[in-house]
Amino acid sequence: MENLSTSDEYPKHDPDLMRLYSMRFCPYAERIRLMLQFTKIKYEIININIFDKPKWFIANVNPDGTIPVLQYKNAILTQSSICNEYLNEEFGENKFLSKKPLSRAQQRALIASFDKVSTPFSEINKTSDRSVHKANLPKLLDGLGFYEKELKGPFFGNQKYPSLIDIAIWPWFERFPAISKLNHLDIMSEREFPKLSCWVKNMKKLKSVQRVSLPVDYHVKFYEKKQIGFTDIVDIGL
Repeated sequence: MENLSTSDEYPKHDPDLMRLYSMRFCPYAERIRLMLQFTKIKYEIININIFDKPKWFIANVNPDGTIPVLQYKNAILTQSSICNEYLNEEFGENKFLSKKPLSRAQQRALIASFDKVSTPFSEINKTSDRSVHKANLPKLLDGLGFYEKELKGPFFGNQKYPSLIDIAIWPWFERFPAISKLNHLDIMSEREFPKLSCWVKNMKKLKSVQRVSLPVDYHVKFYEKKQIGFTDIVDIGL
């Protein structure tokens, strides 16, 4: 699926068809792509070139210019966690979050706390500077340690199938092998994180995960070029 840029016109939209404005390498957009797969609803994806956004996207879809964005029945939703809660309630029979108020609040807190991992991850991927990597790797590993302790079963939320927690955090775990390879870092040691390593294997077995995941080499090329300032990176692998 090509990425639409400044010169591209707005693609006509059927309001009864769920539309996701996405970018293939965005982990936040992947959260919603996963949820759309798990809920098995019909949808379409419009990929946006985040380095050269169409004018209509900012004018008519999201003035902030950010992705992901869900569009359905002429309504617009932003923020991946909010979008996924909506999809869970409207199409997922509420099975991806606990129906018990306290447990549901705890699960939301686990999703909100993932900046313990995503923030140092982003800092590492901004640059090839080893000093930045050295400063942020311990923070990332501490964050992973928090989730290692919180994991009580095959999936988060004490469920036998994925919850919104698993869906929210998986995109970063998909990218860890690429980041480790590119930056010569040991991010997901099975010895240090045995429960999370088992969880990764469980997630990889799921068809919905397999359908949206990209090859490690694609992620390596994306972050390698991003670190040196290239912007012609959204079409890698197409």
